[in-house]
Amino acid sequence: AAYVLARFAPRLFGPIGGGLATGRVGPRRVILWCLAAQTLAAGAIAVILGLGHSWAALPFVVGSQVAGSAVRPSVEAMVSGVSKADQLQQVNARLRIGSETALLIAPAVGALALHVVGAWVLVLVDAATFAVAGAVIATLPSVHVQSLEAAASHRRAGVRQVWMSVTGQLARRDIRVGSAAYLAGGILSSSSLACFVLASADRFGGAANSGYLFAAGGIGGILAGVVAARARLRFKSVRLIVAASLIEIAAMASFVLARTIWVAAAVVVIYSAASILWGTSLVTLIQLRRTVAQVGAAMGMLITILNIGLLLGALLALALAPRIGWADTLLAASALAAVCVLGMGFGLSPADEDYAAL
Repeated sequence: AAYVLARFAPRLFGPIGGGLATGRVGPRRVILWCLAAQTLAAGAIAVILGLGHSWAALPFVVGSQVAGSAVRPSVEAMVSGVSKADQLQQVNARLRIGSETALLIAPAVGALALHVVGAWVLVLVDAATFAVAGAVIATLPSVHVQSLEAAASHRRAGVRQVWMSVTGQLARRDIRVGSAAYLAGGILSSSSLACFVLASADRFGGAANSGYLFAAGGIGGILAGVVAARARLRFKSVRLIVAASLIEIAAMASFVLARTIWVAAAVVVIYSAASILWGTSLVTLIQLRRTVAQVGAAMGMLITILNIGLLLGALLALALAPRIGWADTLLAASALAAVCVLGMGFGLSPADEDYAAL
């Protein structure tokens, strides 16, 4: 429990700081700082595990999670700074293909390697990947975000800057809808983790078969990424993002009707594909409408809201699943997610800046 808390809790605080730092020093520098911190933290964890003192690794787990959550807004800002407007959707989609592929393959490879080389070696390899990523990022050009005078003004703003950034972003319709979609997506994602295992044990032949469901999620994400990267879609408003988010919610709710593992897996493919499609579209929309610094601040807030949703979904599953069962828990999570999205989705007007994307 302490390890899970150390890994998750810092994610609530890193993104906004990383997003605001992007507006001060540029996304490339923030990414390099975070990757350096993750490299050092993972290296320390590997040494500690090798010595057999796992509890001593918790502070480094916290540090790694802070750095990992802080880097995400900078990555989105970096993409907007180095990519042409007509290439943003393809670049964002390819990033998500890579992420989903890693999530699909890494657990299987790690489980096999764990029995051969031990945990500390795997963590050491993880540290090496952070170092390699930093070397690659170092080859990219710096992205100019603002003058030194503006940066100095931001540094003096302190807490007031954070508050103004959040309230200013929430005044924009796309950010408000994005906040609802991210909150709903987080609730569904974390609540489904436990419920998929329980559903597999109850209905699909054993808890071990939940691996098929998690693999289906990765496959759905990859397929959606390929579609977004190859198709020349034209998004006219945030209404389409709301629609895709509602499809994601409907798919999760319909999961409880599945009676075989293959039908359940097909539903999860749809759920994951819808999530990746609206996520890619929203990030692209934000990048097209904002400067690099503004992208960092906006994504910092949205990722924080996503992490709040993840926490809420986990607490929901923990509180309800033992009492009402996994099926009703998923329905409750889906209902809560729908309230979030519909609350922001209704009332959208044609004035919600249309944009032409690819």
